[in-house]
Amino acid sequence: MQLAPKVREALINQLENFTEGHARALVGIIREEEQIAALGKIITLKLNVRQTEELAARIKAAERSDAAGQSAPIARTQQRSPDLQDLEAQFRNSLMVKVDLRRNRKGKGTLVLHFNNEDELERLYTRLVRQAE
Repeated sequence: MQLAPKVREALINQLENFTEGHARALVGIIREEEQIAALGKIITLKLNVRQTEELAARIKAAERSDAAGQSAPIARTQQRSPDLQDLEAQFRNSLMVKVDLRRNRKGKGTLVLHFNNEDELERLYTRLVRQAE
């Protein structure tokens, strides 16, 4: 695996803010758009290497989950539209957690945010609730 060209260029331009540890964490992310999104979060949130590794691990887990979901046969009634999949990916990239988004035929649905520990839950709470106040 390797870094996407856009990510490599951004890292070169931001060398003082990144280490080899940051780059190693990003290399493990398969999809280019996920690498770019992760890079944006690293810059915006000023993540250290440990936080970057945690972010990369969440993205890789989501990629594996997506890949497993794509390889498994999906019942016709459970097929998801590309728009819904894109929206789910946007939530995942923005909130940096696994997201499940489901809708019924009437347009009602459920949004599930998965978290791994208290720190992630607190980060989600701060991001979603405190910013709204």
